[in-house]
Amino acid sequence: MEVVDFFCEHHSEDAIEKDIKNGYVSVLKIDGTIVATGCFMDNHITRVYVLPEHQKKGYGTFIMKNIEEHEAMLRKYAVEKMKELDNIEIYNENGVGAIAFNIKNVFSQDGASLFNTYGIAIRAGQHCAKILDEYLHVSQTLRASFYFYNTKEEIDQFIEVCKKGDDFLDAFFG
Repeated sequence: MEVVDFFCEHHSEDAIEKDIKNGYVSVLKIDGTIVATGCFMDNHITRVYVLPEHQKKGYGTFIMKNIEEHEAMLRKYAVEKMKELDNIEIYNENGVGAIAFNIKNVFSQDGASLFNTYGIAIRAGQHCAKILDEYLHVSQTLRASFYFYNTKEEIDQFIEVCKKGDDFLDAFFG
């Protein structure tokens, strides 16, 4: 009830209903007091709100920094797990953002279809930035990215599908 009261005092009723119905609401508490709220829907942040008396104390920055740290942690975890697999080639192990990779000897769109079969969405194919092809020395890749709404358990599921890629036809028809 405390969260509902907080939102009712600081957001329009329509905005609150929309966020609760269509998105996810997070709350930042400091010493048991709500100081900020954040909402996300699908793959983007729809609102970060810090109470006026707590503004200019770094809480908004704190929220965004935590999101960035969580994303970096998930990426690092995924890369470490992927490096354990002999059938995966990673092209930007030390980068940020999306992980560019391929399943060895599997066409990128076929690899993406395999992930799709298990309910995992990744990008596949040629890069819009053609100079990247020269840098990576490959014309097509799979790309996986993670954000604040992803979990290590989801990455573990992603890794299990990566493992199936080396026996590609059996993964589909076996």
